[in-house]
Amino acid sequence: MTHDYIVNLYFERAHIFQLIYMTERDKLKKGNNKKKIDALKKSLERV
Repeated sequence: MTHDYIVNLYFERAHIFQLIYMTERDKLKKGNNKKKIDALKKSLERV
C-alpha cells in the first residue's frame, strides 16, 4: 500500500512539471525559456 502511494507521488511530481513546460511552450514566443528548460529537467530527474 505504501509503495503505491510513493509511486503515485513521483508520477504526480513529473506531471506537474510537464504541465508547466506545456504552458510555457504554448504562450506563442512569450513563454519563459528558462522555466521550460527547468521544468523539463525536473520532470525527467529522479529524486
